[in-house]
Amino acid sequence: MGKSDTSAPKHSQQSIVLMPPGTPGVRLMQPMQFFGYDGAPEGHFEVLYGDVRVPVKNLVYNWGRGFKIV
Repeated sequence: MGKSDTSAPKHSQQSIVLMPPGTPGVRLMQPMQFFGYDGAPEGHFEVLYGDVRVPVKNLVYNWGRGFKIV
C-alpha cells in the first residue's frame, strides 16, 4: 500500500499494488518480527522500493481504495 494521490481526502490517498517476487527495484532489507515471531526467511521484511515499474493490472481494486481493502 502506498500513497497514490496526495490531493485526495486522507482515506482516499492510498492504493494497493501487488508485485511478484523478483520485481526489479524491490529489495528485501531485513526480516521483521510480527506479533513477537521472527518469520524469516519467508515472513515479514522491511522492503526498499527504488524506481519500481509495475503494470496497472497489478492494482488491487481501484486507485485510492487501499484503506477500504485493508
